[in-house]
Amino acid sequence: MTIETEDELNRTIYYDGCVYKVKLYPRSYRWYGNLGAYNAGASFFIKNSCKGISRVVISEGQVHFDNKEFALEWLSKRPRSYNKVYDRQGLVVSWAVNLQRSQIGIEIDLMCFDGVPFDSGIEKGKINKFSSIDKNHDIIYKCKTASKADIDETFKVITEHWNKYWK
Repeated sequence: MTIETEDELNRTIYYDGCVYKVKLYPRSYRWYGNLGAYNAGASFFIKNSCKGISRVVISEGQVHFDNKEFALEWLSKRPRSYNKVYDRQGLVVSWAVNLQRSQIGIEIDLMCFDGVPFDSGIEKGKINKFSSIDKNHDIIYKCKTASKADIDETFKVITEHWNKYWK
């Protein structure tokens, strides 16, 4: 898979010989700790598909942590049905195809710890840099700052999700 940034909110996704153009929409609030942009698959009703996929559901943003063990647990618990690659600069890309829904789901997260990309100490696959949604077209490897309240809320929401679905 290759994800190209056209501009702040437009992506071109190349997957399995197919090309998908996707427009992202900025989030106004954190979604499971992630503040960035997304597309919930508005292309669901497109009649043209490639290899059964006509819908791209994508999320891109940063997740902030202040506890290394929790950050590593979050990384290990990325959806098990998803393919995952991540690097030692905090970037995590996960994706899965669901042909019953005619979709590919993609999550692009930058794990941040104390305002810098989180080095998990492990690397799985190779990820090239690409632009985030920042107005200045900063590289996604540049973590923004998050308040202690935002980090605590992220911990709470993720833990509640795990307790509900991972038992």
